[in-house]
Amino acid sequence: MQLMRRRRLRLALFLAALVLAAIVVVVGPWPVVISMRRAVTRPTRRAVEQAAAESAVEVRRVNDTAPLFAGWAVTPLVLPEGTPLAGYGDRRGASGVGYHDPLEIGAVAFGSAAAEPCAVLVTSDLLVVTERISESVRSEIGLPLLFTATHTHSGPGAAMPGLVARAFGGRYDPRVEQAIVNAMVEAAREAVSKLEPATLLVGVVDAPGFVRNRTRDATASYPLTDPFLDVIQFETAAGKRLTLLRYSAHSTVVGAGNLEYSAGYPGYLRMLAEQRFGGEAFFMAGAVGSMGPRVPEGAQNGADGFARAEALARALDAAVAERLELRPALPGTTGTMQPELSLQPGALGVVDLALRSPPIQLRVAHGLRVSPLFLAINGVNRRGRMTSILLGDLVIIGFPGDLSGEIGAELRAWGAARGLHVVPVSFAGAYQGYISPDAYYRELRNGESLAYETGIMSWTGPGQEEFFVSTAHAVVHALQSAAVAR
Repeated sequence: MQLMRRRRLRLALFLAALVLAAIVVVVGPWPVVISMRRAVTRPTRRAVEQAAAESAVEVRRVNDTAPLFAGWAVTPLVLPEGTPLAGYGDRRGASGVGYHDPLEIGAVAFGSAAAEPCAVLVTSDLLVVTERISESVRSEIGLPLLFTATHTHSGPGAAMPGLVARAFGGRYDPRVEQAIVNAMVEAAREAVSKLEPATLLVGVVDAPGFVRNRTRDATASYPLTDPFLDVIQFETAAGKRLTLLRYSAHSTVVGAGNLEYSAGYPGYLRMLAEQRFGGEAFFMAGAVGSMGPRVPEGAQNGADGFARAEALARALDAAVAERLELRPALPGTTGTMQPELSLQPGALGVVDLALRSPPIQLRVAHGLRVSPLFLAINGVNRRGRMTSILLGDLVIIGFPGDLSGEIGAELRAWGAARGLHVVPVSFAGAYQGYISPDAYYRELRNGESLAYETGIMSWTGPGQEEFFVSTAHAVVHALQSAAVAR
């Protein structure tokens, strides 16, 4: 009898050890990867080599015989009934109760001739654009696509499987994912079908009063925010106009208590731009990592989230009215299309670079992380893209995550020193967490626990800034070199 008890005890201990080992293997915790060679050097070298490869870059000369062609379209995003909202874990997957304002998918196609589309930029009233969605759309369109999102926290959830996505967007529903894919495919195809000669003007408005660095105290310092509102306009000979807007404040003015679908302040800003300039307007989230919105004084108290969002949009629109100066991004273009289409030599280029990022590390403590197997099971992996479009001296670069505004501002300055207007955007067809400055990776909150944004959610550190910035530099260099050579 005693022998039997000992055997049962040993079996129980063995099974308990087996279960514990399985939990550690599948869930964690695992030690954080601290090898800079594995975490940074090898992935960076691989990405830079891919960007430098001649086959990675497509550049077309844009001039008087082959002018820039552009076409655009907008498609309503209609969701299945009961779709939960994404953005706030506090909602716990609650279903939406209707539309406060329309959700939209926008697309603008580029080419150097009507029958030769080169790339498509897709905007969306989504929290993020997932890899599953982007790859599904790519397979349908067959062109390089640069995806962006408004990062509205009142858009659709349920578009990505896995526990990580469920925490911020509710239970996965394949109908929602398919509705988004269908709308993107429809908008992209229509944009390609509408290609026609177009002029291109760009401008930037310095608007530091409406964005703050929510991870730092001294947010008035320019290096700590990305305060620039980009305005990019296309106009055809027939007078059709598209205005692309890009700003880096998080779309979190409408809070977690809201259950109506809404584009947030980007939706209001689009509407105001359409009233001001005519035609259509699309919005792209810039380097929104660490960048919180700052609502104008007088609208902070005594108003609901939608009123505050509208106030922020109106303040940004007023800054556009007061300070916007548009200039040609392609030499020789003007604000009105000329019949002879006399563009001086310029270039249209695209790099659609598939990335394998540094190891994904969702940390639960300073030196411990969740198992990569758990993340892979829940849809988080190292695959992503850096798609970039060159239009004259304008370069739009897409990052697969929340790019820090601090890094975004530095990239703009780096580009300006090279005669380029660099526009970094986030959520470019995959999500790999926050891309924060490397200097903050080991930062602790209150001297004890990891900070949320620069610690827990900075999944590709250490060396995430070095990886993504080095890759962006290589992409821009490849585009510029190819444009000069050809």
